[in-house]
Amino acid sequence: MLFLVYSCSDDENSTPEIKKKEVVKEKGKDEIPSTTSDETGDNAGDDSGENPTTETPTTPNTDNGTNPEGTYRLSFNAAGGTGAINDIFAKPGEVVSLPDPRDHFKRFNYEARGGYNDSPEEGAWIKHGREFKMPSHDVTLYVAWQVIDKSLLNEPSKKYKNQDVFAEGVDIPQANDWVPIRYSENKTVVWDKTKKWYDTDQANDPLCWAATTANVLHWWMDQNKENIEEYYRLKGKTLEKSGMPREYKDTYNSEIYKYLKKHWPSRGNRVQPAFNWFLSDSSVKIPGGGFFEEVFKNKNIANGDFNVDAYRFTKFCDQALSRGDVMSIGIQIAGGGHAIVVWGAHFDEKGFVDALYYTNSNDTKSNTTEDGRLIGLKKTKVTYKGDKIYTDGSTGEPTIEVTEISSLSLGKQIWKEYFAKQR
Repeated sequence: MLFLVYSCSDDENSTPEIKKKEVVKEKGKDEIPSTTSDETGDNAGDDSGENPTTETPTTPNTDNGTNPEGTYRLSFNAAGGTGAINDIFAKPGEVVSLPDPRDHFKRFNYEARGGYNDSPEEGAWIKHGREFKMPSHDVTLYVAWQVIDKSLLNEPSKKYKNQDVFAEGVDIPQANDWVPIRYSENKTVVWDKTKKWYDTDQANDPLCWAATTANVLHWWMDQNKENIEEYYRLKGKTLEKSGMPREYKDTYNSEIYKYLKKHWPSRGNRVQPAFNWFLSDSSVKIPGGGFFEEVFKNKNIANGDFNVDAYRFTKFCDQALSRGDVMSIGIQIAGGGHAIVVWGAHFDEKGFVDALYYTNSNDTKSNTTEDGRLIGLKKTKVTYKGDKIYTDGSTGEPTIEVTEISSLSLGKQIWKEYFAKQR
């Protein structure tokens, strides 16, 4: 899987602006813990099959959900396709010759690559026929698919056509909200607390990911205000005495951004781990996170496509905004990757995304409105070239490539389940 680390260039031409003149990657239904990965073990690497060959175990399959004594289960997930292979049971250290998935699975517009991944998100590659040494735990392998015709994945939204759609609770700007930017033919919406979107500035720090995370978390706290207050009430605390940073005064004064800057190294990173760290502490070995660990521990409410293309982009936006999520995108600019938060999108008459509404953490140093106020929300056109996605650069041309997209959820169902257990 490709992970983009945002290096947050301060290039003045990095701001996507408008000048005047795939199906989301499908995953298997079953989730497996990280302990099933053998990336550093006997099953990692190429397909040379250097393990000593032993007889493939012949322990019969069972249908009662239990493993024969002393064995572990090797199961096969169709990962969006149809077909099946019987589970195999083997003792730790025994070697299994993996069956060819092309003989057992089918999927429209995809062909099996002749092997498996060890996670739903394209983990370590394991070729069919290779001797797979059974570890001391159950393992699920996922059929590895490749698209035959990407254009068939390019589906418009069935729900949204010729309209703006914003994340839950965010104020949809009206025509009279847009004001001119000084020395530019572009326009902006100036922030105030009723808008429910945020625009934290990163100043000279290489922390666009932290500013984007702070913006999302300010929105998240607004929309989850009642849940947060109830959470602390059950713990015998008040929100004011929780110690959790939350105040946002203006673009230069975000308590959450300052908190992230204090605790995290001052270098490029990504939005999702910081977002999850703040809420649940996840697996990041940095102290100070986990303000709602009891609610969100081991529950990921940040989803992403880390190698997004034009054929999956509209569907990702459609699904995220239907849930009410805020999105962030990774763009390629001079100096590396850069993260910005996306509060909404415009769907054209056919149902494809053709514009994004966003705030950018490094666009305020020389940009103000004609009456001197700080710029805030902006709109950029989306252009598709082959399988790539572009937004407009400072020249008004589609020169800034979108390489990654994430959605960040309010976690409504998780909150509901948590409170149900407290009653």
